[in-house]
Amino acid sequence: MRTLLERCYALLLSLWLGAQVVVGAIVAPALFASLPDRSMAGTVAGEIFARLGVAGVIGLALLLALRAGLDASAQSSLSGRAVRAPRWVHYLLLLALVLTGFSHFWVRTNIASVRQQVQLAGGFASADPALVRHFGALHGLSSGLFLITALIALALVLRLRDSAVAD
Repeated sequence: MRTLLERCYALLLSLWLGAQVVVGAIVAPALFASLPDRSMAGTVAGEIFARLGVAGVIGLALLLALRAGLDASAQSSLSGRAVRAPRWVHYLLLLALVLTGFSHFWVRTNIASVRQQVQLAGGFASADPALVRHFGALHGLSSGLFLITALIALALVLRLRDSAVAD
């Protein structure tokens, strides 16, 4: 039988993975496929990713706190059933928090700045090629960080499933 803390941890972890999959694999591609203006699609997608970034930072901080609480209760448990999570689970959660925070507070801010410079130059077609390449590099970095955090979420959810089967 799972405790309330375990259920909250599993729910929050699953929601984090689900949000990343829905936004990254469904919503963003749909925006670029359905809106006639790529700039508008980018603006809307950027706003959605910004909100997901804030939710990710808050959610990951909560996941770390829940994981620490679960491990503390496992350590003090007399039943012998409760088992602490491996140390790598904490490291993955912390890595995901750092990457999400970096992506949200540094990469996204720089993308917005470069995008504004491109718009002032008359759009991507007439902007300085170095500026366009810089935008592309930042966008690639952002996409890579997003993929890494989604894979971390998937690994942690799969670990949940494996530990539930073992119970």
